[in-house]
Amino acid sequence: MTRAFIPSEHTLRARPPEVQPYLTTKDIELAVNVAIACDRPLLLLGPSGSGKSTLARFVAWCLGSTYVEHVITSRTAAEDLKWRFDAVRRLHAAQAQKPDEPVGGAHDRRFTSPGVLWEAFDPTGAATLRALAPASHTMPARVPNRAGYGDTGTVVLLDEIDKADPDVPNDLLVTLDARWFQCTDLDEPVSASADRKILVMITSNEERELPRAFVRRCIVLRLTPHSNDERRAIAERHHPGVSQYLLDRIDRVFERVKDWAKTASAAAPSTAEYLDAVKACLELDFPIAAAPSPADELDAAVEATLWKQGARPMKKA
Repeated sequence: MTRAFIPSEHTLRARPPEVQPYLTTKDIELAVNVAIACDRPLLLLGPSGSGKSTLARFVAWCLGSTYVEHVITSRTAAEDLKWRFDAVRRLHAAQAQKPDEPVGGAHDRRFTSPGVLWEAFDPTGAATLRALAPASHTMPARVPNRAGYGDTGTVVLLDEIDKADPDVPNDLLVTLDARWFQCTDLDEPVSASADRKILVMITSNEERELPRAFVRRCIVLRLTPHSNDERRAIAERHHPGVSQYLLDRIDRVFERVKDWAKTASAAAPSTAEYLDAVKACLELDFPIAAAPSPADELDAAVEATLWKQGARPMKKA
């Protein structure tokens, strides 16, 4: 079998600014390829800041696919991932009885916007539906975040599914299995062709347990906290040529903050926060002394970036 996801083949391609460099592992590459081969969703588990969402866009870019995402909240329903119907605007149009804006029947398509799964299953139909909306009818909160990196299919990110009501994952079982749903507002089916390439990537911070039936239908990949060497390698990809001494200094503070977090029974800083610390030090252009003083500005800036529990503990003498 030819593996679809081989990140090393794309290292020389120019990356769009929104696609962040990503340090993959054999486990990550295997999980992505297995999900593609099995035509199953890839469920990414791990703490916030471990790179779950970043991986989805990176995979889309490597595969040369369209990327669409929906960030899930406590108000998200399974239907929101398929389509949204603007009943309020339709009512206003009916009350106004504008001759150039008829309502009812097929014209209800003007008040329907496709969700990320419609975009993935039937991108042509989704584009046609979007084009029907009047210029004043933009519904910015309902337009999925999308980017085109090629025409080899679609990568869908359903971000933070554990934030949703527990019924949402179960309500998606048939849709994800059959790659089909019925748009009840328009009374028409939406489906993906048998040869259409779709990879659904779903993230969870594990703040809520997901239904077993849902997890069973996914390929599961747990992203564990990065080691010190991995964090440094990631920082070097984001900031080529970064000073090794600067990374040494940041590593030292990072370990100190981890110890504080353990003492306070708090979450340890993540790789995303580590990258924030590197960026802060580079942007602020602190002088790097060979022998930093106890009141060194650089160390204080790193602590301020990493520590999220209020007042920082007193340093030990």
